[in-house]
Amino acid sequence: MKSKNRACSICDSKDVEVLYNLKFKLLDKVKLPDNYDIVCCSRCGFVYADTKAKQEDCDKFYKEHNMYENPASISDIEKYKITLRTLWNRWDNNKSLLEIGFANGELLRELKSYGFKVNGMDTSRKCVENIRKDGIHAYRRSLLSSNICKTPTYDYIVLSHVIEHILNLKGAMRSVYRLLNFGGEVYIEVPDLWQYRDNNASQFNYFDIEHLNHFTKESLSNLAEIVGGLKVVDSGVKKWSIGNNGSYYPAIWIIAKKPELIVNNKSLEYISGYVKECIEKKYYIIDELAKSQEEIIVWGVGSLAQKLYPLSKLGECNISYCVDNDKNKQGNIFGGKKVFAPSYIGSNGHQKNRILVLSVYGSEDIIKQIKEMKLENEVIRIF
Repeated sequence: MKSKNRACSICDSKDVEVLYNLKFKLLDKVKLPDNYDIVCCSRCGFVYADTKAKQEDCDKFYKEHNMYENPASISDIEKYKITLRTLWNRWDNNKSLLEIGFANGELLRELKSYGFKVNGMDTSRKCVENIRKDGIHAYRRSLLSSNICKTPTYDYIVLSHVIEHILNLKGAMRSVYRLLNFGGEVYIEVPDLWQYRDNNASQFNYFDIEHLNHFTKESLSNLAEIVGGLKVVDSGVKKWSIGNNGSYYPAIWIIAKKPELIVNNKSLEYISGYVKECIEKKYYIIDELAKSQEEIIVWGVGSLAQKLYPLSKLGECNISYCVDNDKNKQGNIFGGKKVFAPSYIGSNGHQKNRILVLSVYGSEDIIKQIKEMKLENEVIRIF
């Protein structure tokens, strides 16, 4: 079956298995669809909500109904402690770090206390204002904001329980790639689909109007590597208690790295020499034609002729007209001269004019064609 609204964000397929149409009773002021199909991509196995909502609808929802401005819960703090241990064991706290979608800011504050050079980015005005009060620099924007290009790059990026909320995953991952320094790493954590059944506190506990993407280790790795252009270098699973009834919230995480930039310090020297040679190259045949003002026909108005016109004295030559086998060029004007089909040469009384062949790779074919046309014109070639 074809998905009704969204293609798979991992492999672009619209072939899906529809599992269930999940319905909601929404608050009056919430302007999101009140139902969607839970689907599984038939090609790669990615599970997602096939919702009619657009990314701008989701952006508006988070601006108007953001519950993540509230202080961190006991469960949140336990979650952040596990994340902090993972990052502390791997990352250098002397490098720059950006958390995207930092919400109540608890993880950022903890990272700062461990010496990390932290920055934040969130769509919520209140979240940004609150974290700035703690002396942490923060931007109010999203991964899909038009002004994302104004954001500096960082050695590390944290995306903790963010991308399951994003419809435009490809756009988001492009921004992550741009925001990472070469050799930098991103930590991505999301609910773990493989643990849903063992930690199902309520019906469809992990499916709501906010959670639109549901990841396994494979689909999260595919997102990072295939969509994001990154390399997964570490991964793991985790869970933390929610409430006192023995329930847990499960998650999966990966750390993905942006490739190091391979620098070639010799390319400038090499290409500078090449450019110098090209500039200094002389075409003595063209110089002589320009000086003598002999009337000629130019055969070929492609790339070579277009470059030679300003680089040599071709523009000073006495050109009667031009010809070219390319029908798309015929009828055009080149250097003030009309471009005809080659057949025009034998029909206008210019059989005595020499033909200047301007082609790098097709000179032999043109000369053969001239012979087949039984033209008596002398041929001048520079290649």
